[in-house]
Amino acid sequence: MKKILCIVFECLRWIVVIVSLQLAYSNFQSLENVFPLVVFLTVFTIASLSGTESLFLSEEAQRITGYKPSGYQRQSGLFFYALALTSTIVFTFKWGVKSSLVVLVLTLILLLLSSINHLYSALKEDNGKFRNIYLRFVGTILLVGSYLPVIINIL
Repeated sequence: MKKILCIVFECLRWIVVIVSLQLAYSNFQSLENVFPLVVFLTVFTIASLSGTESLFLSEEAQRITGYKPSGYQRQSGLFFYALALTSTIVFTFKWGVKSSLVVLVLTLILLLLSSINHLYSALKEDNGKFRNIYLRFVGTILLVGSYLPVIINIL
């Protein structure tokens, strides 16, 4: 059951990101109007599901990624929850486009650095699990590349 939940979470993250990007690109000329919603959907979904996976599905997530149990996984899960809460606060209290931009950039930087760590683990620590190489590193590069035109448009 936990393995299925981890797979569902992975699929949900990508589905919501694709829907959010579609919303952004379909409103590219008036992006300021939808940008806070796009960021909220993206960050909240990625962060809350990743946090839940780290805290409550940690054993199955460790099997999937090949990492050994660590207190850092709990700390990472709590950080993801903090990020999800921050995106909720920024969206709910309408702190605007620039605040949303900061939340998105922070999330993308975190995911990029995390994916580099996954790639390092795959190459240097013989942890070449599919999820470490393709879903994390290549997926994050695609995510950052997809959001880059949106970010440039907002700036």
